[in-house]
Amino acid sequence: VCDAEDDCLLVQNDVPNLDLNTCDCETNYVATWDSLFPDGPQVLTACTFTCPTGIGHEWTGCISSDWDDPQNWLAGTVPTATDDVIIPDVSPNASPVISSGISAVAQSVLVDNDASLDIAGDLSIDGSAADGLLNRGTLTVSGVLNIDNTVGTALRSMGGMIDINSGTVNIG
Repeated sequence: VCDAEDDCLLVQNDVPNLDLNTCDCETNYVATWDSLFPDGPQVLTACTFTCPTGIGHEWTGCISSDWDDPQNWLAGTVPTATDDVIIPDVSPNASPVISSGISAVAQSVLVDNDASLDIAGDLSIDGSAADGLLNRGTLTVSGVLNIDNTVGTALRSMGGMIDINSGTVNIG
């Protein structure tokens, strides 16, 4: 939506520079994007942005591939053990990577169609009321994936690819 330098202005209800990370996920925002540079490749005006409902955390990848960076999440915070995480296809933005040395947690994780999640560190999923990790995209595990206490299937792949590349998956 912004130009190559990410220069843009968001106006919501005549309030400039509204941070969508403050979205309460129950409010519909009418967002108007205006490029600060008139020759920017895209200008989007009068777009309606609807916060996702019933979703704990959705990945945006706006800053980097770092799972542990709050700015990469729509909610503006890194997921906690009580969050249901959705990883959509955000290309051309970065897909999430849980780097070596990082311990991440979630209540459940959905890797959507054409999306990917790379676990080089540790991811613990616990307490899901449905599937623990539902993969419709690409899941790569070179670290440790722990899934426990799920009502549904612990690890399910529906049309997705799972690559356990010298990693460990513990289901219990």
